[in-house]
Amino acid sequence: MFPILHKNTRNQFIIFFVAQNLFSNINGSIVPTNETDMYSSNESVRSRYGLYETILYKNGAIEQAEYHWARLWLSLTQLGFIIPEDYTPSFFEAQIHELARLNRLKDVGRIRIQFFALEAQKPLMPFYFMEAISINKSLNEWNIRGLVLGILKDFKKPIIKESNCKINHSLHIPLAKKAMVENNWDDALLLNTEDRIIESSIANLFWIKNDVIYTTPLSEGCLEGTIRAWLLLQLRNNGYEIIEKKLSQHELFEADEVFLTNSIRQIKWVERIEQHYFGNQKSKELYQKIFKK
Repeated sequence: MFPILHKNTRNQFIIFFVAQNLFSNINGSIVPTNETDMYSSNESVRSRYGLYETILYKNGAIEQAEYHWARLWLSLTQLGFIIPEDYTPSFFEAQIHELARLNRLKDVGRIRIQFFALEAQKPLMPFYFMEAISINKSLNEWNIRGLVLGILKDFKKPIIKESNCKINHSLHIPLAKKAMVENNWDDALLLNTEDRIIESSIANLFWIKNDVIYTTPLSEGCLEGTIRAWLLLQLRNNGYEIIEKKLSQHELFEADEVFLTNSIRQIKWVERIEQHYFGNQKSKELYQKIFKK
């Protein structure tokens, strides 16, 4: 058996142990998970130079697959990796489906693929491992209780192109986890080096004011989220007004509604940031109209 970190409803981190009959994919080879040290809760592995993708697997389908592969090729290139010729969507999708079958993913699951360099010298050749675990389907359903967020003020994310990538060794992750536990937050909002709010520790940020939907531009250093990119297209196709805009703390506090998006949780509305409260009427409409299909 091996440990995996999981968060309860108040974001306190608990450890549970995964049964020995799970399998992992180590660079294309299927192995029993309890026979390898390649798993995501192993910090020595998780912190290696490289990047990762977390993908929602739902009812036998890979959600937003084309957005994940587009981001993966771009991120590998930005981080200095050579992309092998066999790295194609069909190459990874076949392995995802096989691992999901072996691990008996039924309704909803999380696929995590981590890429890193075995040798710290260029040209960087990617090595990867893949996990597939079942998750509670409530994780990507509408949240009845709104999220409570705070602002992480002792870290500033740099405004560089690498900040758009889902990097393994991002310093904000452990700092955000610490602040969340200490303050009983559900997530922590991040600032960039210009003291503007850009995202949360695990999600992209959207806010609504006077029926206009806003999100921060990639040029501010936020993650190039797959659901962010997909939702921008869906919003425009459904006639919503959407604007990418830099965000000050004051403007955020003046918003009517705030919500977060990521590949696993989809859309989650925010009830409170510090002492400022928000509604959820428009956010719930988006969930019903765009996400709940």
